[in-house]
Amino acid sequence: TAIQARNLKLQLAPCYGATETAGMVSALTPGDFLSGINNCGRALSDVELKINPSSNAIEVRSKRLSSGWINGAKLQQFTNNNGWWCSGDAGQLTITGLEITGRLDWAINSGGATVFPEQVEAALCHSKGVAALLLVGLPDPEWGEKLVALVRIKPGADQQLVIKELCIEANKLPPAERPKKWFLSPQLETNREGKWERKRWLEWAKKKDCEIY
Repeated sequence: TAIQARNLKLQLAPCYGATETAGMVSALTPGDFLSGINNCGRALSDVELKINPSSNAIEVRSKRLSSGWINGAKLQQFTNNNGWWCSGDAGQLTITGLEITGRLDWAINSGGATVFPEQVEAALCHSKGVAALLLVGLPDPEWGEKLVALVRIKPGADQQLVIKELCIEANKLPPAERPKKWFLSPQLETNREGKWERKRWLEWAKKKDCEIY
């Protein structure tokens, strides 16, 4: 974690980038990282960044952007007429740099509030008894979408105690960010690339009749 890296004085430079940008387009300096700043730093010298006011999507303009993708026999451009590429990530620009708030395609509208599961996961995954934790949104007549948590408990840990600790931490969050149900999932894990297959686990959450605490 970032806290462990800082305790070890590791000179890390968190950055933001995508395949379409041919690598990073912003980076935090190691000094700023060690000082406690948690973001992706400022845009590189040949990059412009902005936030779409309607969707909060991160937009990038740079000569390093990909020329496009092949659509049949045509080259389909990624950028608009002004040279801006709109990413699938939401964020905000602060005095210290670019903050990533989450993926737009997995954002959840819960009770009229936009919730990014990644942020809630980061807030809840610190329990010592949690081996893995993933949040997805399920349809709900009252909330529109309700946030539910899939949890894999570490071997030997007290399941009820771990869920109780998670609920205590969740109650510190805004109402829309509090999971409405907790599903125990012994098989919960990322794929070989270390990424969550959220669609797969969303379908699992819809079908699986887990014990709820």
